[in-house]
Amino acid sequence: MAKGLLVEFYLEGVHQVAESEKEGRPIFKDVEFVRIIPIGDNKTVLARQASVQDKQKFADEYAVFSKGVGGAFKGTPLTQWPSMLPAQIKLLNHFNVYTVDQLAELDDQAIGRIGPGTRELHEKARAFILKAAGNADSERFASENLAMKEEIARLSSMVKELSARDKSNNKVAA
Repeated sequence: MAKGLLVEFYLEGVHQVAESEKEGRPIFKDVEFVRIIPIGDNKTVLARQASVQDKQKFADEYAVFSKGVGGAFKGTPLTQWPSMLPAQIKLLNHFNVYTVDQLAELDDQAIGRIGPGTRELHEKARAFILKAAGNADSERFASENLAMKEEIARLSSMVKELSARDKSNNKVAA
């Protein structure tokens, strides 16, 4: 994902003048566009027809667009983070900040534009992201441990079953 930018690909119907004149009716063609907005800035918006370079530079966002999933953001939505109040979420959304990850990436200019209290939220978001990254290893180890315990139980059950078969086969043979 683009760091510090909100990037959205979208389709827009573009009027095809020559074809419209030829057909005698309005003809439109779907054309891929890209909208690039700096996170934390609600005044700067760059919107243009998407170039090959845009599709390469913002490959993750283009992949999401290509799959037909509009407006998808990577990270924890602000609405799912218990540290946020509804008014804070609305304020941050106004400045194109939709996830805890985007909040953690804000630069000093964006923090200043958004206003009082943003620096504290930014620091909380950074701490949340760092803590979550540390917990990921613990959760992975716990999951692997559980899988190993289940495998040991399955193998132990198989050993008991084979042992019981062996004993019954020995009794029949004797």
